[in-house]
Amino acid sequence: MSLSVLDHITLGVQPLWGRSREWLALQLSLDPASPEPFDAGHLLRTLREVWPDSALPLTLLPRSRELLAALLAQVDSSSPTLVVQGSWLAQDPLMIDSVHLAHRRGAPLWWRGSAHDLPDADLAGFFARSHLAVDESDALAALRAIDITRPDQSPLPLGQVFEQLPSQALAAHALDQRNAWALADWPVDDVLMRLPSPVLGPSNKATARLQRAVASDQSPEQLEDLLALEPVLAWRFLTWCNSAAVGLRNPVESIRHGLMLMGTTKLRDWLSDQHHGASTHIDVLPIKARMVLRAALTEAFIDAGVEEGLKREVWLCGLVAEADALLGEPLSAALERLPLSPRIADAHLRRSGPYANATALATAAMGSHASAMRNAAAEDDTGLEHINRALLRALSGLPRQLWG
Repeated sequence: MSLSVLDHITLGVQPLWGRSREWLALQLSLDPASPEPFDAGHLLRTLREVWPDSALPLTLLPRSRELLAALLAQVDSSSPTLVVQGSWLAQDPLMIDSVHLAHRRGAPLWWRGSAHDLPDADLAGFFARSHLAVDESDALAALRAIDITRPDQSPLPLGQVFEQLPSQALAAHALDQRNAWALADWPVDDVLMRLPSPVLGPSNKATARLQRAVASDQSPEQLEDLLALEPVLAWRFLTWCNSAAVGLRNPVESIRHGLMLMGTTKLRDWLSDQHHGASTHIDVLPIKARMVLRAALTEAFIDAGVEEGLKREVWLCGLVAEADALLGEPLSAALERLPLSPRIADAHLRRSGPYANATALATAAMGSHASAMRNAAAEDDTGLEHINRALLRALSGLPRQLWG
């Protein structure tokens, strides 16, 4: 067996969204990538070593019965929450004994299945909550309950985790009326389709945070960190810096460069204008947070060396990957309007250049597409362990402003 368990699995990530539309936890999917026996104890020790107490809570979603069985034998009260596929227990009664023993060791467990396939009373006591897929009939029944303003008649159980909710209305119903603990998917397409305008402003919270940072004389580095957490605001800042109204002699290719040239007074006035037109549309927050997650993963998946400017360029490359959805224009047109590095356009428009594989890895990791992850890792020629460690490093270091 290889020395590292991270060589034998493929990790993916999915945020869990709470009522504030901010992250409550991160769910790691685990797919087997090797026929060798899985060392679950080694994985749990690795997670304890790399995951600080200040980071978001983790849940583990094994994608095979073998991985689940190995983890059930090792998890305890200090382990991340383990998601147990209910249908596998029905297929293997011996696994129920493993669930019982894991529960006795204090392991946090969630049941995963459909709303029509809940555990019986004897088994339900082993699970802190259920992680439920919503089928078409339940979705329609929930929509009817909304239409007649009787949310108590909804088929969605109170206080659970839901996935596969296809619309903004159902997501809001689950979180706001059924007190869902979290959603494991976000209906991105439906939310964007229902925006009052195809051009979205920056979030009110982000502009206010930056105004406070400027007022307290935070450093350009700290201001850049905050700007890089709001995709629309970052894009507008670069557009403003390169506008004829500002009249700079040379193009501005980065947020840091723009901050150094603008100065505090101009920046304060610009932020005031942005805050007046800021958005309070909370259902867009998960879409923006996913863009920041993509940026963090893209930066982690490429070796930018010690050059800080290059790291920031890679972050920006990841941040603008889905900018067309929020800017109301094709990404190709948006990129043409800014003097960004040609490496960014190469990665997104031509799937070429030094950042292309990192962007492909970030997309695969966020979609939990194990085969695409393995293919991209093979092209990267660094191996799964390197890719998985980079993913964990990025996730454990996500800025607290994303959920705090």
